[in-house]
Amino acid sequence: MEHEPSSGKQAQAIYKHYSAFQNILYCIKNTYICYPPLLFWCLLLMLTRVALPVLSTFLPKAVIDAVTEGKGILETAMITLYFTISIAAITGLQGFGKKCVYWHKYKMNTYYLRKAADKGLTTDYCNQENDEFRKLQSESHEYCHGNFSEMTEVYDAGVSMLSNLLGFTVYLGILARLNLLIVLFLAATTLVSFFLDKQILK
Repeated sequence: MEHEPSSGKQAQAIYKHYSAFQNILYCIKNTYICYPPLLFWCLLLMLTRVALPVLSTFLPKAVIDAVTEGKGILETAMITLYFTISIAAITGLQGFGKKCVYWHKYKMNTYYLRKAADKGLTTDYCNQENDEFRKLQSESHEYCHGNFSEMTEVYDAGVSMLSNLLGFTVYLGILARLNLLIVLFLAATTLVSFFLDKQILK
C-alpha cells in the first residue's frame, strides 16, 4: 500500500529557494527572450552610473595638472568645459535611461504572468489539488502584478548591484595603477570596518 507524502515533504518539493544572483540571471534570460531593448537600457544606465563618479573625480585632477604645468587660462577653461559638458551629457543620458528602464520593465509583468498561468494550466492534477501549489501560484501572480511588483524591482536591484560591482572594478584598477599598497590598505580597513560593524550590530 502506497503512502501519500506528508505535507512537509510536499511543501519542500514545491518550494525552492534561489539566490539573488540566480534571480537576476533568470530575469536576464527571460528579458532577452521577451524584450531585449530593456537589457540595452539597463546596460546604459549601469555605464552612466559608473562614468559620472569617474569624471567627477578626474575633473579636479585635470584642472590642477593644467595649472601646475603652466597652461594658460583659456586652455584650463577649455579642459574644465569639456569635463563639465561630458558630465552634463551623461547626467541627462542617465535620467533618460532611468525613465526608459522604469517604463519598459513593466512589459515584463505580462510575460511572467503568462508563464505562471501556463505553469498552472499544464501541471499535474495532483499539484493543482495541492494547497501549497495553489498558494504559490497565487503569490506568483501577486509578485508579477502592478507597477511596483516584486518582479520588476529585481531589475532595479540588478542594475544597482552590477553598477556597484563594475564601479568597484574600475576604481580598483585606477588605484592599482597608482599604488598597490593603497589598494591593500583600503581592502584591509574595509574588512576591519565590516567585521566591527557586524559585532556592534550583534
